[in-house]
Amino acid sequence: MEPQTISEALHLYREHLYKVKPKSAKDIYNLTVTSLSRYTLPAWGHPTPKGRKPTNAEKAVLAQVLDSTPVKKLANALDTQEKVFEAVGATDSQRYTYRSKLKDFTDWLKQQGWLYKGKKAKKNHAPRIFHGHGRSAAKRVTTKDRLPNYGLKREEASAELKAEIEKFHDFMTKTRYPGRPIEPLKPSVAKDYIKILYRILGWFVKAGRVGSISDLSLNKLVPKVQIKRAKNQEEAKAKAEEAATYLDEWICEFLDFLEVERGASANGLMSGIAPINVLIKFQYYSESNDKELRDIPAMEVIRRHLNEIREKQKTQKPVVDNSAKWLNMPEVFTKIVEPLRLECAYRVNNHGVRTDNAIAASFQRFLMLGFLTFIPPRRQQEWREVKVGLSCLLTNKPNILASKQFIHPLPENRDKDNSHGYLYKDVDGKWYKDTTPESYKTGDTYGHQKLEIPNVVFKQDGKCFYDYLEGFLYGYFRDPKGNWVSGGQVVSSQVALKNGQWHNLRMEFNPSHNFFFVQSKKGCPLTMKDFAYVIRAAAHRLTGQLLTPHLLRNIYATWFLDNGYTEDRIESLAYAMAHSPQVLRQIYDERGSQQKSRPINEEMEILVDTFINGESLSKVTRFGNSNLRADVEFLQKDKERLEKLLSILTPEQKAAMGLDK
Repeated sequence: MEPQTISEALHLYREHLYKVKPKSAKDIYNLTVTSLSRYTLPAWGHPTPKGRKPTNAEKAVLAQVLDSTPVKKLANALDTQEKVFEAVGATDSQRYTYRSKLKDFTDWLKQQGWLYKGKKAKKNHAPRIFHGHGRSAAKRVTTKDRLPNYGLKREEASAELKAEIEKFHDFMTKTRYPGRPIEPLKPSVAKDYIKILYRILGWFVKAGRVGSISDLSLNKLVPKVQIKRAKNQEEAKAKAEEAATYLDEWICEFLDFLEVERGASANGLMSGIAPINVLIKFQYYSESNDKELRDIPAMEVIRRHLNEIREKQKTQKPVVDNSAKWLNMPEVFTKIVEPLRLECAYRVNNHGVRTDNAIAASFQRFLMLGFLTFIPPRRQQEWREVKVGLSCLLTNKPNILASKQFIHPLPENRDKDNSHGYLYKDVDGKWYKDTTPESYKTGDTYGHQKLEIPNVVFKQDGKCFYDYLEGFLYGYFRDPKGNWVSGGQVVSSQVALKNGQWHNLRMEFNPSHNFFFVQSKKGCPLTMKDFAYVIRAAAHRLTGQLLTPHLLRNIYATWFLDNGYTEDRIESLAYAMAHSPQVLRQIYDERGSQQKSRPINEEMEILVDTFINGESLSKVTRFGNSNLRADVEFLQKDKERLEKLLSILTPEQKAAMGLDK
């Protein structure tokens, strides 16, 4: 419901703060109220609290003022506040603190569409689509120069080489492969390995390691030596050592090329030779009885190089400037996700009706961000490659379905396509993503997952996330004023509209496949580059930041770790993101040293003051980002913080506080 008074707006703002900043919400809210009562309302003729803390009578007067003052009066509040600052002689610190809190409050009201300085936006009209940050492609996150490609083009490869690579691909991906010592790789991983292999082959040509492209073969990369059936074992082992020396030489030269000429980071070096590890297994799996191939000299070479690079990864600084991409988690929702939802309207203010193709593209952008943010972000590949069933047998309709209730089931042949996740609507009315182990990177560890898609409700207009999902998938019915209901609502007869027309959305892209997301102009499935570009371009257009799908994982991990969430919540977050808490901390935690040490520094600030000034520690203890009063009895319930304090206190101090029992 849209607030009419400042009091109602503050109530909704407080609810919002407790959702996005639970640890510091109380402090922020109180500072916001102070910003209004002391530095804004006086300019409108209302009294200022006289003392440092307002009396009960002053609080009652303030409540009456807030209850009777229209929220629209805040449209010019920042200008009004500046006059009060001048009148009372506010310090620079006071100006900064209270201006920032008022600005955050009014900015939030504007984002909700509740505060307008000029003409109010029309119902069912998208806000002006902002383009003020320029082209995202023109903004760089690294100082490295763009370098020419050095890889071999697939059309340049000989038929013999292509056949060899096809066999290698089968070795990596087939469910069953005779004698293979490793589990099959996921198709996406194998695809990346083949791409990197073509780069290495191209480098072989440019480095002069072969006379011509026609001389290229996998044997040129990893020479195969017959060991098991060799008549002379000593001679075979000597040849295997010689082949390993050859492998070592070109890998060293190739890594130098990547590091010196291409400016590759440790991560780039790791990915640059990762396929060779699997290629050695392909070449030698029939020459060893050891599944790890520890008796193959070439395997020893590649493992040594990979281990050296791993050590370098631990200490190397990032080569990409994350500050050009970074947003805090609340900013992702308020500055990107919600604006993209509003852009799904059928027309832009002061402009004509948008085409169905343009509206469908807006729906798709919003859904991409919604899937990535309304649950802890999964890897973009999972959402890029997610599919939907295109048909079902009417005879299989569950008997428990209510009248006019529908489901969107998994396809009959679901078990024949385990390499992709599937969206489906179950009998409980909820949408889920069926996630097989083969369809995501860490599936071998975390197995089959059924991910519920939350049906987020948007209070501004009463729409929910499923409306957009089903509107995009099935199309929607829209009346002349722009009111619309999704195809799912039409089927279930939840809402009826008159004098409208049916509009296809996803089908406007003319897809010839069952991938959920579609290239808007070609009708093809989205590539990795396509998917990343949509997110990057939308984020840059709205915020100037070059947000990427994968960076969302860092943003979520950093947010939850920095806001002091309990270990069970961190474990749940890690599981939802399909990795361990250890990986979450090692890879995705972007907190700086000051952020990581802030909680204990705050504890120490209180402890030092207590020890020096002789006050009882039971009077004041700081929790997370908020200053909360707590006694020892409450502290004893917080086991994690209690253990931290016990490790610092002396036996005498523990006894004085009653914590030695």
